[in-house]
Amino acid sequence: MANTGRTGRRPGKSDTRAEILAQARTLFAERGYPDTSVRAIAAAAGVDAALVHRFFGTKEQLFHACLVVPFDPTAMFHEIAAHGPDETSVRLVRGFLALWDSPETGPALTGFFRRALAEPETSAASRDFSSSAAVTTAAAARALLPGASEAEAQRRLSLVLSQIFGLLTTRRLLGIEPLTSWDADDLAAAVAPAITHYLYGELPPEKENDQ
Repeated sequence: MANTGRTGRRPGKSDTRAEILAQARTLFAERGYPDTSVRAIAAAAGVDAALVHRFFGTKEQLFHACLVVPFDPTAMFHEIAAHGPDETSVRLVRGFLALWDSPETGPALTGFFRRALAEPETSAASRDFSSSAAVTTAAAARALLPGASEAEAQRRLSLVLSQIFGLLTTRRLLGIEPLTSWDADDLAAAVAPAITHYLYGELPPEKENDQ
């Protein structure tokens, strides 16, 4: 007698892992981390929960996989730096805007960050991932400041990231006009001078902490 039970994979489907990831991103963004179960993700993807665990491990590991955006930060920053200081800032802003404006990565990023601000459990699930991702991104971004000391690079890059993520927050999380509907290329050109100053301009000297 033929075995008619489910094997965990839909017949004829070669991109099951990608489908699970897509459904997980959608459900995490819509419901938040606490209210999204592995079983619900499996059902949405048309597979068994066991297959989800086989591909991704725990629910938290799957959540982390959903947060990974499809780009290599090291390659991105080296490619930006290769065009020289005059184009670095606008290309940098444009790159981040593209990730958040993309129909593939934008909704998930917006949903995750909005939920993380509102739900302590979502924040806890993403904290360790965000810390390691920040270290990786900062190390990759050193390509933009090849002659800077470690302390100076950290100071300048923290200012850059504060500007960019402030922009992304107001544009995508808060939906403040005219930033929300502003053309990405024009917006990048408008913000670029501030980024250029943070990267290469003169900054106030750091004050030594009182001992």
